[in-house]
Amino acid sequence: MLAPGDQVVRSGVIHLQMPTNFRHGWFLAVAIAAAGCNTELRNQGDALIDALDRNDYAAFEAVASTELRADTDATKFADIAATYDELGALADKSLTSTSYDSGTRSIIYALEYPTGELTMRLASRTDALDQFSLEGPAWTTATVNRRQHAVEALLAAARTGDRAGARALVHASVSDAELEGLFTGLGPFGAHTNLSVHDAEIPEFLVEFGNERLYAGVEFRGAMVTAFRFRPSPGR
Repeated sequence: MLAPGDQVVRSGVIHLQMPTNFRHGWFLAVAIAAAGCNTELRNQGDALIDALDRNDYAAFEAVASTELRADTDATKFADIAATYDELGALADKSLTSTSYDSGTRSIIYALEYPTGELTMRLASRTDALDQFSLEGPAWTTATVNRRQHAVEALLAAARTGDRAGARALVHASVSDAELEGLFTGLGPFGAHTNLSVHDAEIPEFLVEFGNERLYAGVEFRGAMVTAFRFRPSPGR
């Protein structure tokens, strides 16, 4: 049995068990205030999508809470934005859920891109955006695609001897000697004949050069490659 004033969230709707002498004017005020809070959070979600699309950290800072900014610095945001870029242009956005629980407002969006669907969750306990998450098959695919494209770019640079192009892909922490090893190690293989996903969890890729095969992978810091590896496949 609910006591007067208790709140229960069901499918994004707040249901209140009110006393019989409850004043309707106060109820309307609560409803209007809740709707206003959701509107604010939806606006923050729109701003977040736009900031990710443009890799605009200043725009993200404008809507993020102090705690969220501390957890998501410019480098981490650039990393997320670079993966987001792999999704393609946003085709459709629909609100699938809203809720209010113990002072936390939450909404969930279903986002559609050429590469698939993505779920975006937003939450706020203040007047700013406190939490967000991006998840779903499309995000997993974007994560793998981003790394595959980096591997392909490094292979192309090694094949053509494009040292300036390779340097533009990698972080400043990668030494010239490490970068030169890319050319001496991969140059003799020539052009690869096929590149496929070997392990999507890592992710790691299988690169085939005729009868020769290598496993390849990269790591990122922000939008830049911080490490790359090309190792012989077993038995080769």
